[in-house]
Amino acid sequence: GTLPAALAAWTAVEQVTLDHNAISGTLPSDFGAWTKLTTFSISHNRISGTVPVAFRTWTSMVNFMAANNTLSGTLPDAVVAAFTNLYHIDVTRNALFGTVPAALLQHTRLGVVDLERNRFHGALVAFNVSDRCRLVQNSPHELNSFDCASLAALPCFGAAADVDMFCVDAGTRTFFNRVVYPHLKDGRGDGTVGTFSVCPTNLDVTPTPGLYCRGGTGVDTDVVTDIILFNANLRGTLPTYLADMDLIEFDVFFNELHSTMPTQLGRWTRLQRFAVSHNELSGTVPTEYQQWDALKWFSVENNRLQGTLLLSWPLLFQTFAHNNLLEGPVPTITSSALTGNSAASACVLDVTASPPHPRSNSFTCTPPPPPPAPLC
Repeated sequence: GTLPAALAAWTAVEQVTLDHNAISGTLPSDFGAWTKLTTFSISHNRISGTVPVAFRTWTSMVNFMAANNTLSGTLPDAVVAAFTNLYHIDVTRNALFGTVPAALLQHTRLGVVDLERNRFHGALVAFNVSDRCRLVQNSPHELNSFDCASLAALPCFGAAADVDMFCVDAGTRTFFNRVVYPHLKDGRGDGTVGTFSVCPTNLDVTPTPGLYCRGGTGVDTDVVTDIILFNANLRGTLPTYLADMDLIEFDVFFNELHSTMPTQLGRWTRLQRFAVSHNELSGTVPTEYQQWDALKWFSVENNRLQGTLLLSWPLLFQTFAHNNLLEGPVPTITSSALTGNSAASACVLDVTASPPHPRSNSFTCTPPPPPPAPLC
């Protein structure tokens, strides 16, 4: 059913908790009579319409929870400004739009801000939160389109230590300039891949796209080590600031990236997997990448790469470079893992197709055949 306006007669009410029901309809403006209200929690219902300006009388509000509904319109500045005691605001998964009210910046008791999966836009603002701040998600389903590049200060900057990450705009699907988000160590985040809360460490064979943190000896487990954003409609260029991250895996295949490969990425000395296939990357493979001594998987097929190709990584066991514009001598494969004819290894430098692929490598000779399998 709906929320009856007659409930406004309960002027002494302090907490309203109606989560996980099937309530529909809109929020009655009459509820502004609840001047003593501290908690209003209506998440996981079917409530639509706007947040009434009449709620500006809720000056004692501490927890405003309205996630997973179909609320639309803006968050009224007058209402947010009145929530001077606010600790937690959660309006995740609605259809709210406009800019984030600047009044939120003035609330000194603010601890948790959850605004993701709406239609907010404009410049991200710097929240001084004590526990958690989730504004955007690096997922194809993210709807907010904050201009992270316009930041004059750090977003969601709280008491926790910081970890370097990046932000992807949902509208243009391009990488923004480098931004810094707090990582949390209290374990209260839900660990959802792609949200900037607690980093998950469970890496499957084919993990869900998102950001992962493996940690390791002497390595903070909250620091991102794996960027896995394949088939995520990413566009634009590969930013050089990614080189500042200590990555183990970089998977951005099946996107629309069209830059050259930054030489700075050669600093990824722990990198084990580099998969950028099925994009529009051009230029050459930088010689600086020969510093990837831990690399095991190299996949650059279906791009517009040119020049010669060196594959001297000692641990390499999978490489794919077909459907490019590479030339020169066939690369000398130095990896014993790759040349040992293991069933788990593969080396595909070009593909014979009829008709020929519009982008085909033109090596000056054919690769030598693999050694025969050992006799039993």
